[in-house]
Amino acid sequence: MRQSHGRVSPHWSNFMFNKSFVVLLLAGTSTVAHAQAIPGATPNQNGVATVLAAPIGAPSITAIELQNSLTITDPVIRADALAQLTPQAYSLVPEVSLNAVEAQETNILRYVRDQRGNAERPDGSEVTIDDAGRLSAFVIGGARFGKYDAATDRPRVKNDNRMVMGGLNLRLTPKTTLGAFGGWMQSDVDFEQSATSAPSKLSNWFAGGFGTIGVGPVYIDAWGSYTNLDWTLRRGYAFNGLSGVSNGSTSGHVWAAGAATGFSFSAGNFEIEPFAALRYAKVKVDGFSESGSPAALDIGRNDAESLRLNLGGRIGTKFDAGGVVVRPQLRGGWNKEFKLDDARTISAAFTDGTINTPFSFTTTPLRGEYFNAGAAINIAGNGPVSIAVDYDAQFAKDRQFHALSLTGRLKF
Repeated sequence: MRQSHGRVSPHWSNFMFNKSFVVLLLAGTSTVAHAQAIPGATPNQNGVATVLAAPIGAPSITAIELQNSLTITDPVIRADALAQLTPQAYSLVPEVSLNAVEAQETNILRYVRDQRGNAERPDGSEVTIDDAGRLSAFVIGGARFGKYDAATDRPRVKNDNRMVMGGLNLRLTPKTTLGAFGGWMQSDVDFEQSATSAPSKLSNWFAGGFGTIGVGPVYIDAWGSYTNLDWTLRRGYAFNGLSGVSNGSTSGHVWAAGAATGFSFSAGNFEIEPFAALRYAKVKVDGFSESGSPAALDIGRNDAESLRLNLGGRIGTKFDAGGVVVRPQLRGGWNKEFKLDDARTISAAFTDGTINTPFSFTTTPLRGEYFNAGAAINIAGNGPVSIAVDYDAQFAKDRQFHALSLTGRLKF
C-alpha cells in the first residue's frame, strides 16, 4: 500500500472502492441473473444453479469467475455447463470399482471349470488335469477395456485395465478343489464429461478363496474376495471460456462373493453345461475434497450394493494334437442386476466458502440387464504344465467391454 504523509493514497482508496462496488454489484445482480434455474434442465443441474444464485455473503473472486462463466443464453449449452459443476463425473465410480471383481469372477470360474477332469482322449482314456491330493499353482495375466455410454446425468466413461493374479489350489478328491488367490489391477479411467481431458487412475489389490464340488453331473463353484481401492481422480470442465481440472484422491474397498451351479453332460464329443451364477458385492468409496480449480467440490461417500444373476451355458469339445489334448469352449449368458440399477444420491458442496451450501446429486443408473459371451481354449497333456487363453465380452446398449487373459498352471 502506498502512503503519503501517513495517509492512504487517494488512488488506492478509489481502486478499493471501485473493486468493492464491482463485487457487490455482481453479488446483487449477475449472480442471480446467470445462475438461476433453467426450465427443462434436470434437477441436478438446477440444484447447482440454485446454490450459485445464493452465495453466503459477498462472493469470492473465484465464485464470481464461476458465476460469470454461466452467462450463456442457449438453455441446452447452459444446462451442460451446470452439469459439469456437479459430481456427475463420479457417478459411476462404484461400477468402475467393480471391474476388478468382474475379472476375478470370470477367471476363477473358468479356472475351476477346467479342473472338472471330464476331458477324454479320442481313444476313451481320461486326461487328468488334476489327481486327488495334488497341489497346483497358477498365474493369470490379463487386460480389460471398454466404456459406459453417457445418459441424462451420466458421462461417458472409458475404462482400460491390466491385471495379474495368482494362487494355489489343492485337489481334495477327483471332484473337490479348494484354493486361494490374490492379485493386483491398475485401471486408467476417463470420465468424459467435457472437452478437457482428465484421466483418472484406480489401483487395487485383492485376495480371496474359491472351491468347487461335484456330485455326479451336478457341480457347485463358490468364491469370495476382498478388493482394496485407491483412487486418483481428475474431473475436467470447459464452458464459455472457462476450463480447468479438479483433482482429488480417495480410497475404499469391495467385499464380494458368488456361487455358480449347473450340470455337465456329454453329447458325442461335446461337453454341455447349463449354469446359473449369483454374485453379491458391496462397494464403499470414501468422501474426499477436490483442489486445483474454482469448481472444486467436497464429495460425500459413494457407496453401492450389487446383486447380479447370470443364466447361461457352456459348450466345449476336445481333440488330440500330438499327445496334447486341446479343449476349446464357448459360453454365453444373460445378466440381471437387482440393486446397482437403482439411482443413488451423492452429497456435494463447493469448496469455496462463499458458495459451499450442500446440494444433492442423483445418479442416472445403468441398465439392469446385459449380456456376456466368451471363448476359451485349454491345452493340457500328461505333464505338469497346462495353459489356457480366455476371451470375455460384456455388452448392452449402455456398455461394451472386452477382456483377454492368459493362464499358466503347474501341478506339483
